[in-house]
Amino acid sequence: MTGQIDPSKVPSANLPVIPDKVVKDIQDGKDVSLEAISEAATEMREKRSLEAAKPLDGRTLKPITRHRANQIMSGSPDGKLQRGVMPKAPATRRVIPPPFQRESIRIRVPGEPVPEWRNLRAEQVMEGDIVPGVGRVMDITRQTRYAPAEAQVPISFREAAEWSGVDPAPLFEKTFGPEDSKLLIEAYGSTRVAVGVDIVLTGPEAQIVIAAEETVQVFGLRD
Repeated sequence: MTGQIDPSKVPSANLPVIPDKVVKDIQDGKDVSLEAISEAATEMREKRSLEAAKPLDGRTLKPITRHRANQIMSGSPDGKLQRGVMPKAPATRRVIPPPFQRESIRIRVPGEPVPEWRNLRAEQVMEGDIVPGVGRVMDITRQTRYAPAEAQVPISFREAAEWSGVDPAPLFEKTFGPEDSKLLIEAYGSTRVAVGVDIVLTGPEAQIVIAAEETVQVFGLRD
């Protein structure tokens, strides 16, 4: 005995239990050593153990009928356990459940307005609108924008009351001098004057301050 297997004496019924790695060599009539079969069997067992330890993806599992379950457990096509045959023990595997998806129903009545992207002035933005860089707007605040009075001059104006008979009335320019600064401080406590309105948009992503007359992209519902 040299440790070799005679392929002609290997019953065909035993071939399925021989590792696939050496089955072809045996079927081709080649000499296969016991060591090669043992190594292949060990490798096959390790591979099966690793495969059995892998968790299953819940999205790939499909339900089977009771009859199919009985066929698997009994090993019989009719699903009935034969006399003297032990049923297969069930094997447990860890299953990764599919990601949760909330079911939703979208109902749209024909003719109803639908949300869409629009270019609107900042003062037209409403809570619930979506603005790039801000996200869904949760709060809107209006605030007065101030600037130094001297930065707003010279100011051009027309004295329409004194020149009511002239059309158009002459155009005058007013500069900002020390007396004007003194009057502003006495009246308002500051030389800063209101020059506009800002809109403060607050969302989950950020808070931005933008002039009320500036245009922004808005996704929302409008009549």
